[in-house]
Amino acid sequence: MTTPYIELTNVVRSYDGRTRAVDGINLSVAKGEFITFLGPSGSGKTTTLMMLAGFEEPDSGGIMLAGNDITHVRSWKRNIGVVFQNYALFPHMTVRKNVAFPLEMRKVDAATIGSKTTEALALVGLTDFAERYPTQLSGGQQQRVALARGLVFEPDVLLLDEPLGALDKNLREHMQVELKRIHREVGITMIYVTHDQSEAMTMSDRVVVFRGGKIEQVGKPIELYDRPKTRFVAEFIGDSNILDLSSVNQHEGWVEHQSIGRIKVQHFNPSPSTEPRYLLVRPEELVTLPDGVEPPDNSFTIEIGTIIHYGNESVMIGSIPGTDVSLRVRVSARAGRDLPDRGLIRVGWSATNGYVV
Repeated sequence: MTTPYIELTNVVRSYDGRTRAVDGINLSVAKGEFITFLGPSGSGKTTTLMMLAGFEEPDSGGIMLAGNDITHVRSWKRNIGVVFQNYALFPHMTVRKNVAFPLEMRKVDAATIGSKTTEALALVGLTDFAERYPTQLSGGQQQRVALARGLVFEPDVLLLDEPLGALDKNLREHMQVELKRIHREVGITMIYVTHDQSEAMTMSDRVVVFRGGKIEQVGKPIELYDRPKTRFVAEFIGDSNILDLSSVNQHEGWVEHQSIGRIKVQHFNPSPSTEPRYLLVRPEELVTLPDGVEPPDNSFTIEIGTIIHYGNESVMIGSIPGTDVSLRVRVSARAGRDLPDRGLIRVGWSATNGYVV
């Protein structure tokens, strides 16, 4: 990574003097990155964002932006834009006036305000809505106004606090595409907070997974999905089959589960941080095995419990008889329609498709 544009060092924040909402965060962000803070409620992601914005101060540690220490700089003195989930638009102002507001507060001249506001509205596709009021707009359009207002004064960083949370699924997915387009066009550093893994996986250059006030793992979306470092990350990002292991033999390429015995595997976390160890196999890596088909490295007979049809895919959930092991198998919608509702079926996966956490 190049010289950090944003750097957090040993940042700590507590609200009651005892429980740490943010507990010793260390993070570097490159200029122009799209970073997502991902985690459950209370994990510290929003508190960290608020300290970057200057709305809260850390109890200890430091925050650097472009080589400058901003740890104790007031929010209005930081050149940072913020977009909130509730949009925070002024209902008595037109769209144009809402977008122009940050420039007016900075006492920019009228000609510049006019040109920059027009550019910002064009960027988010709201040129024809400039003279409307927020109440005359849809939720997605209001979010675009908030985004334009956050970008109009050319901030060093744009912070987005769950900005798509109030939108329906289709509009949320559309806005994800729009945010990526805007990021590519503007090239600004963006830090995005969400608890929605699909948003994080879709838009981010890197994802920072938070848990209990600490950073659990940082990496590209595909790295977190394929090579999680902890069970928490494996379960939080994507569906997972996770098996508790009684022993691990990395040299010989196998692991052992107390109920189902030895399992072949090729990929191991090189620096495990916890014991016991776990085997991760994503549901899409399992295949059903019709009679006469040569089994892969690992195969088991499961009793079908439930089949869930999602339209574009199906998920079969079954258990290995005589054990407490349950497996999820993701197949295409067409294959899902051909699965029996009940009975036994053989499933398996290649040694290359498992990963020991």
